[in-house]
Amino acid sequence: MDFEKYANSKAYSFFDILYKLMVINCLWFFSLIIGLGFLTFLPATISLFILVYSLMKESEFPVFKSFWTILKKKYWKGQIVFLLMLIMGLGLYFNFRIYYINHLQNYVSSIGFWLTCILILVYLLTFLQVFMIFIYFPKFNAFQIIKYAFLFALAYPFRSLFLLLIYGLVTLVLFMYPFIIPLIFLLVVSLLAYLSIKVMKPRYDKVLKDKTPLDIYDYID
Repeated sequence: MDFEKYANSKAYSFFDILYKLMVINCLWFFSLIIGLGFLTFLPATISLFILVYSLMKESEFPVFKSFWTILKKKYWKGQIVFLLMLIMGLGLYFNFRIYYINHLQNYVSSIGFWLTCILILVYLLTFLQVFMIFIYFPKFNAFQIIKYAFLFALAYPFRSLFLLLIYGLVTLVLFMYPFIIPLIFLLVVSLLAYLSIKVMKPRYDKVLKDKTPLDIYDYID
């Protein structure tokens, strides 16, 4: 087969994207290790999302250099968002524990339990939108990012719920079949980011017609 013809084929494009997704995923996982998880989780995931978004636009860029460049530039804002979301998440978790223990004992506790369950659902839907907000609203501060993630989660509940369901199913499968957990290191997170962008991008583009989302060229020369 002529190499030039193969290089322009859909098969080559597919495997090229798959390879880059794997590299990005491995960089993400490595950054979690060196950051002990909580020190780099959100900045690294932001970097992953921006690179995956750029791949979907068929942009050419040095993956390794780009990942670390974005991570450094978005680190502190990402960490602030992470800490705010962590505080809210812990608050909801403790509320859930308290109401779960007492929800069958009285009417008020039962109402509190179900309200907390609804808030946890909204919290998870909001968290899934945070990374798209980083792409489309790069100048927002941490509070604005969370606010708009919340608004977009409520504006598109079915798409947000669909993504939450997919994330939940993937997590369930990993728990049921631990032998495939190494896929997390190789591909799973990048694929979930790809799916998230694929599902939400049309909605963001429709609402924000005059908005130019970030891609890798906003970070590298």
